[in-house]
Amino acid sequence: MKKLMVLLLAAWVSCAQADGLVLEPYAGGFHYSFQADEEFLVLTCKTDSETARCTVFSANGEFAGDIALMHTFAESPLKVTIETLEGYARHSARAETVADPQSFPDLALPDESKSRKLSGVEITPLISALQYRFRAPGHAALLLKYRSSTESGTVIAYAGEDYWYDGILPLPYTYNNNNVVLTVADSKNANDLYEVMLRTGYPVPPARKKGTGRLSGITVCIDPGHQETGRILTEPKGPGLSGTYTGSIGMARGVVTRRMESIVVLEIGFMLRDALLEEGATVVMTRETQDIYLTNIDRADIAAEANADFFLRLHCDYRDNQAAQGIGIFCPISSDYAKAIADREGWEAMGNLMLSAMQKATGQTRGNVTLSNQYIGNNWAAMPSFLIEMGYMSNPIEDVLLSSAPYRRRLVEGMAEGIYDIAVSRGLL
Repeated sequence: MKKLMVLLLAAWVSCAQADGLVLEPYAGGFHYSFQADEEFLVLTCKTDSETARCTVFSANGEFAGDIALMHTFAESPLKVTIETLEGYARHSARAETVADPQSFPDLALPDESKSRKLSGVEITPLISALQYRFRAPGHAALLLKYRSSTESGTVIAYAGEDYWYDGILPLPYTYNNNNVVLTVADSKNANDLYEVMLRTGYPVPPARKKGTGRLSGITVCIDPGHQETGRILTEPKGPGLSGTYTGSIGMARGVVTRRMESIVVLEIGFMLRDALLEEGATVVMTRETQDIYLTNIDRADIAAEANADFFLRLHCDYRDNQAAQGIGIFCPISSDYAKAIADREGWEAMGNLMLSAMQKATGQTRGNVTLSNQYIGNNWAAMPSFLIEMGYMSNPIEDVLLSSAPYRRRLVEGMAEGIYDIAVSRGLL
């Protein structure tokens, strides 16, 4: 009877279920599965060593996947919760992690704990990781404490020869180009020896091969708005418009993700580039990195030099009211370039084609088309130009969605469809 109870307990630990959420731990992570009515949900997992949060997606209500536990090596209680994007609890379950033994340096270094600071420190941002190298005389082991907007935890690091520490700290659930605070403490967590905040790296994916689809013969310039650093800038409003505009090129920042608008729109820009290439379009991007500086006129000039048929300017919005949501399409109206392209009715028609396509693809019902002389880059565009506010980073739900790959694909699908519809309406296809 006692043996049977042990077997039953082992089975419960290896495959825990509560409230419809099934957890199956294994060395280095766990598998989850559950059902829900929503398409997008937030999964949070917590062990004694780490906490991580990520967005999960299912188009049919059947959720399943694997979560890596990169910093949990010993057996530990595991708690997993599932919440809606609004923060309402849906499921929760507990289990026990499976031990994942680690190898340690085969060195007999004395732990004298003499040093109160590090020397030779090199912390290098990587994609979803930080690389570290430093020396801590007298410390045979140290604690690496990390935290970002989506994960936090503590890892034990062991000294190598002459008390040098050298390794990579994986951060699989930290967004690209997001802030991470790294603190190095003594093995008893009594004293912090070093602390730094820096951003993780981000990939620049190579462009996909150009196809021969329905957009063959169309050239699109994609302009991911902003850049890592803004400046105070004065620019003429536009051809045929009097005066100048002076201001800093600020940007939105996610209330939940804490991501900068500049990296969110850049990542979506890469996805849009590849989607348009697959459909046969020629694509040029105004920027592919964060560490660049472009004025609004610079961006319009790049589109002109490419002889682009369309200029898509990708942005995310922000309002003090967190309830604000939706997609905004902004078109020029009074510059000489804008008037040469279309009248008010023509601009409204093009803007509505883009908005309608994006709403259909995303399911977003809120949105509007605005004709305005406010946007310098639009005014200086010699081709149909659309500044697209793809969502509000001040809205907790839209902020998370804007960094979710499945939702981004819907945005991209809508913009590609909008380009096609506008091209057809203008007789380009």
